[in-house]
Amino acid sequence: MADPRGKVAAITPLGQRRRPSEWCKRCDRAVVVGFRVSDEAWAAVVGDAGTIRCAPCFDEEAQAKGVAFTFLEAWPVSWSQSLKAT
Repeated sequence: MADPRGKVAAITPLGQRRRPSEWCKRCDRAVVVGFRVSDEAWAAVVGDAGTIRCAPCFDEEAQAKGVAFTFLEAWPVSWSQSLKAT
């Protein structure tokens, strides 16, 4: 499902967009806030470009690893967008 800016909504590891129906592989909760960080930050915190993280888990992991980063972009992802994406 494309968001109003013409991008597919959900997490963006290393510049790749994913469907909003995905779940965080750390906390096993639905991703309800899509976000984008730099490739360097994602690699330092998560490593694998194919791994899904929610924003809170990414932030907690970054803090635990001492990785400073900035959310470059963030947007809401509703449950109804997930239904339309499947």
